[in-house]
Amino acid sequence: MSATGGTSEGATTPRQPGGGKWWIAGGAAAVLLAVLMGGVALGWWAANHTLVAGKQNTTDEPDAAPVIALESSMPDVRGLTRDAAAQVLADSGFSASIITFEDAPSGLPEGTVVMQSPVFGTPSPAKIWIGVAVPTTMPALTGLDRRKALSTLSDLGVGATVVFQYSATAAPGTVLSTSPGVGKPLGDTATVTLATTGSALALGDLRRLSGECRTTGQVTLRGTDYPSAVECDAEPAASMTTWSLGAKADLFTATAGIDDDATPGASATVEILADGVVVKTARVAFGSPVDVSVPVSGTIQLGVRVTSPAEVEVLLAGASVAGSDTAIAELER
Repeated sequence: MSATGGTSEGATTPRQPGGGKWWIAGGAAAVLLAVLMGGVALGWWAANHTLVAGKQNTTDEPDAAPVIALESSMPDVRGLTRDAAAQVLADSGFSASIITFEDAPSGLPEGTVVMQSPVFGTPSPAKIWIGVAVPTTMPALTGLDRRKALSTLSDLGVGATVVFQYSATAAPGTVLSTSPGVGKPLGDTATVTLATTGSALALGDLRRLSGECRTTGQVTLRGTDYPSAVECDAEPAASMTTWSLGAKADLFTATAGIDDDATPGASATVEILADGVVVKTARVAFGSPVDVSVPVSGTIQLGVRVTSPAEVEVLLAGASVAGSDTAIAELER
């Protein structure tokens, strides 16, 4: 070194503090990046290896989990056409070989499915039966009770409207008629007419036209008490009383007899007349009353004629006429 303080060739220049450490930081970053990239690659390899192994296990391993088949339940195909029902069944997984289609008489439109077996929801049925509507006619229902008649129509897919009509002869609640009539083409609705009891009016409440028969209180015939009766005086000469029906009643009923308080052995003959014509004759005796039932439809005047070998009071216990509600109401006025 010279005395002037200059620098000679070959002299070493001193380093600045920290100026040469940049390469150390860069190297560390490179090492860290390499480690991270290696981890990602290792993870990808492990995941891919696991997926491939899983795929192989599903095909090659003998103890792979079995595939479970789902059950098919019977659908509800009622109301569909035959073709639509067949398609629904096929879509539900049922083979055509287990399905039977048959004709089913019905009031519903032809070709409509009206019945099926098994019922909706039945799991995996082995056999399937389908009833398809074909035209039918009104069956004979007259005389059947209400429940049986309506059940018969319901089985044919027919809804019934019920109306009521008085009948002097049919049992209440039984079928008098149908619309359409028996043997006529049947649709999805029908009308059923049922018999009713109508109304009744006591004989003594009718307008009396002639004669001396009268209403009395409680009487007893062969041990049976009746709250009221029509009483007629019988003797050897015939005695007749008439009442106005005005062609509004259909049936006359009574129990004819001689009161239990009368003289034993007494007897009499009772005749019922419709417009002057004898339609019923009953012979009664002490202890032997007779039930009387006479159709009087269309009758204008009802007559009762009594005769007896000796004077005796003949009783018509519970005597009344019956008819439709409207007709009997007119008789009461």
